Amino acid sequence: MKKKILLFFLFIGYGNLFAQNQKIRSYVLDELNKPLPNVHVYTSTQKATLTNSEGSFEIILNDLDTLYISHIGFQTLFFSANKIPSKIILKSKDFVLPELVRVAF
Repeated sequence: MKKKILLFFLFIGYGNLFAQNQKIRSYVLDELNKPLPNVHVYTSTQKATLTNSEGSFEIILNDLDTLYISHIGFQTLFFSANKIPSKIILKSKDFVLPELVRVAF
């Protein structure tokens, strides 16, 4: 039983040996190529940061991470760690407002 437990932990550690950390730098822009400040950038391993006033960010990822980019009023994007573009363009989200009924008294 002890050997099985030891082997289990060895396999878990084995996968992490090959997951190399890398620093990612990128820019987040809107559809008009204007920088978006304060965009939430986070990973599947719960690391997070915000873009600065120029829309740039830095974050450290390992090879197995997924990077998520989200901002109010824009569609959320996600990328695997090895396929992150140098410029990320967020598209605005279309909102449909319900009908408004006005009642006068």
